[in-house]
Amino acid sequence: MASTGRLAVFHGTKRPFTIREFPLPSLEPGSVLVKISMANICGSDLHIWRGDLPGFDNKESTVGHEMSGRIYALGQGKTTDSLGRALKEGDRVVYQYFQPCLACPICLSGVTRACPNRHAKRTFGEWPYFTGAYGEYYYVPPGRALFKVEDDRIPDNIVASVNCAFSQVMQGWVTAGLKFGQSVAIQGAGGLGLYATAIAKEMGAAPIIVLDALEGRLALAREFGADYVINAGQVKSAEERVATIKRLTDGLGAELVAELVGFPSVVQEGWDMLRPGGHYVEIGNINRGMTMQYDPSQMVFGNKTLHGIVLYEASIMPKVLDFASRTLSKYPFHKIVSHTFPLTEINQAFQQSEWLGKAQERISRAAVAP
Repeated sequence: MASTGRLAVFHGTKRPFTIREFPLPSLEPGSVLVKISMANICGSDLHIWRGDLPGFDNKESTVGHEMSGRIYALGQGKTTDSLGRALKEGDRVVYQYFQPCLACPICLSGVTRACPNRHAKRTFGEWPYFTGAYGEYYYVPPGRALFKVEDDRIPDNIVASVNCAFSQVMQGWVTAGLKFGQSVAIQGAGGLGLYATAIAKEMGAAPIIVLDALEGRLALAREFGADYVINAGQVKSAEERVATIKRLTDGLGAELVAELVGFPSVVQEGWDMLRPGGHYVEIGNINRGMTMQYDPSQMVFGNKTLHGIVLYEASIMPKVLDFASRTLSKYPFHKIVSHTFPLTEINQAFQQSEWLGKAQERISRAAVAP
């Protein structure tokens, strides 16, 4: 067995990653060492790389979280996954990249995704070393939710998305209570938006309307089940976009709207296209300090509900795996991750994935494979 593994080290805003070797960690009882197969570049990773999120600049660290892999080694006593299924070396697995404490008042209330202690604090360069997705290994501590992937047909990049994007939008629809026959508007047709479109389609939403400024993404949205698409680059007026949504929903507006763009400027527009009594699912805006002006009376008099969603409950993950298995041939999931780079080309992967300030049509979503 190997004694060391490679890890991409992040050095701060738009600085080049470096590849370094670290010793493979000794395993605690109940832990798992995973050999990474695929790590997708999530939008939040781009935010970190750009410097949009605090706490990552001017110091060495590991980043990346949307990943999947196979069991390389099992800690003493670790014999089953979170559903009680037997585990062995070589099994493909997916796991929560965060770890709720399960003991605080928030966890005990049943909302473990909101646990204030959910991100373990570990010192970079010290045991267990492999705590980010962009490397050859990942250390899964004892008590972390982990699930065996039993359908070998599901590609690694889709399994990796179960660790973040796929599960997060599923959590959003579940939390907002999406029901059969309800109308849905989705702001943004990136990875999150495409997964959200397919899930809404399978849940019986109608009509499903997707907005984006890039025609290539809108074409994909149609393949993932969108009934209508609106090119925000061509329909430049927010008032006109809202009017189009209302025209497509009997003049009332959509019953559920999901913000998956990440710009505060689109939120008021999203509220405007939401019908009275509707539910607004806010997932995209994770950049702290970015603000917007809004009219709160619209929410009050419209009896509208806002759901802020970050992360997901562990119980969502096996449901998403089952969903992917059942619909694998129905939707072109393989098109969401359009480009895969070797670990040694991680800098090119980030540079070519950057879409802010330019029309990024070539790469829909990139992945890094060790």
